[in-house]
Parts: sequence; C-alpha cells; structure tokens
Amino acid sequence: LGFVCRLVVLDAVAYRKSQGRIPATAEMLPIPKQPGEPGIITADDVQAIVKAQGLAEIGAGDCVALHTGQGNSWSNDRYKSMNADQRKAARDLFAQGEPGFGLSACEYMASRDIALMMGDTSANDAQPAGEQGTDYAVPCHTEMQTRRGIWNLENLDTKSLIDAKVLEGAFIWAPLRIIGATGSPG
Repeated sequence: LGFVCRLVVLDAVAYRKSQGRIPATAEMLPIPKQPGEPGIITADDVQAIVKAQGLAEIGAGDCVALHTGQGNSWSNDRYKSMNADQRKAARDLFAQGEPGFGLSACEYMASRDIALMMGDTSANDAQPAGEQGTDYAVPCHTEMQTRRGIWNLENLDTKSLIDAKVLEGAFIWAPLRIIGATGSPG
C-alpha cells in the first residue's frame, strides 16, 4: 500500500490573515476554545483557500495538507536552537489543543473522495473545540479514518512547504508495514 497523488497545501494562516481574523504578524492559528473561532477550518474555508491560492478544486485521489502554523513551534529549523525553557513552552502549547479542520471540512473533503489528509498538528482536528463544541473530540478521525478509510498523517513540516511557496505538487509516500501498529513513520 502506498500513495502517489496530487498534493494540495492549504495555507490557513495566510487565509486567516487575509480575512483580518488573526494579526498580520501571527505565525499560527489560535487554538479554538469554542465554535466559530478562527482556529477552526470549515468546508467553506477549504473551498475559499483553494480559490484564493489559484488551485484547481480538490478532487478524487488528492492528498490535502493543512498548514495551521502550530508546527512552527517545534519545526526543524527552530527546535535545534531552542533552549530548555523554549522547548518546554512548545510542549505546553502542544498540550493546550490545536487549530485544524472542523467536521464540515472533513465531510467536504470526503465528498470529494480524497485519498489522505495531513497537517502540522497532532491530529488535524480542531480541538479542544471544533464546529460542534467540546463534546465531539477528534471528529475528523472518526469520520475520515474509521468510517471512510481516508488516511491521516500528523505532525508534518508544512512550514518548509509554505516557506518554499509549494502549494501544489506530487506526494509520494509508502507507510512501513508494522504488524500490530496503528501508525507508521513517514
């Protein structure tokens, strides 16, 4: 099993800045604490980002990556130069939750028959609050993986893609076959 697909990188940070919903100096989306906050990326947002970036619509077999900026906190270009206090601050931020896809975005991408979703956070779901509030934890995991068989890659370095202005390209990945595992290094 492996993936060869069109990669679509959604720069949610640039999109929210263009809307004026986060400061122009922000490097990441805020961690959402309630529905409607800018850290939740909805189906309408996904479609608007694709349009704003001048890309063709998401289609069957595509692999969709979300750049929330949260991965910047421990990105390859920063982590090595961090001192112990800075690393602790990055871990503390990680423990608070994460910006990401809301359920409507995942349902939209599933309706487009994507092959895989991925992002720079630990789950790709907006949490602790998504579009349904705090009562439905990791809805994209439930809807995408369990019910639809759509793969999910987490903790990717999307910052490198954004810095290089790579918003579309080829994505090729073959997970390791590990007996009894629920995941694989990329």
